[in-house]
Amino acid sequence: MNLSQDIANLLRERRQTLCVAESCTGGLVCAEITRTPGASEVFAGGIVCYQSQVKIDQLGVREEDIDQFSAVSSQVAIQMAEGACRLFGADLAIAITGVAGPGPDAQGNAEGLVFIAIAEPSGAHCAQYMIQEPSRELIRKAAVSYALGQLWNAIQS
Repeated sequence: MNLSQDIANLLRERRQTLCVAESCTGGLVCAEITRTPGASEVFAGGIVCYQSQVKIDQLGVREEDIDQFSAVSSQVAIQMAEGACRLFGADLAIAITGVAGPGPDAQGNAEGLVFIAIAEPSGAHCAQYMIQEPSRELIRKAAVSYALGQLWNAIQS
C-alpha cells in the first residue's frame, strides 16, 4: 500500500470526499491521488491556480488578503482550501501555495516556503514548511509528500 491508497481507503470507509487547490505544485497532488485505482469514489476534483486572479475568481480568496499577506501565506492557503470545498462540494480539501523557485518570489518570499492548508467539517488549519531542497522539482515533490502526510493526520483524528 501507499499513502494515497491509504487515504482513499479511509475516505471511502468514512464516506467522505476530497478536493485539491494547488498553486506551486501545479497538479502534482491531484496526480498522486488519482493514480490510486478507485480514486473517483472519493476524489471530487482539483484546481491549479497559479495566478492570484484565479484564486480570487474561482476560490473566493480575498484580494485584500493577497495584497496584505501575499499569495504565499497561511491566510490565502486556508481560503483556498475552504473555497475548494465550496467549489467542488467536497468534505475535505488540501490547498498548497508556496515558492518552488528558483529564488524568492516577487514579494520576497524565500524559495522553499510552502503553506499547506486542510479544510474539513470541523474547520481549517494550515502548516508552514521551509523545504530545503536543491531544485524546483524536489521542492514540489516534497510539498506533495507533506500535503499527503498532513491530510492523513487530519483524517485519522
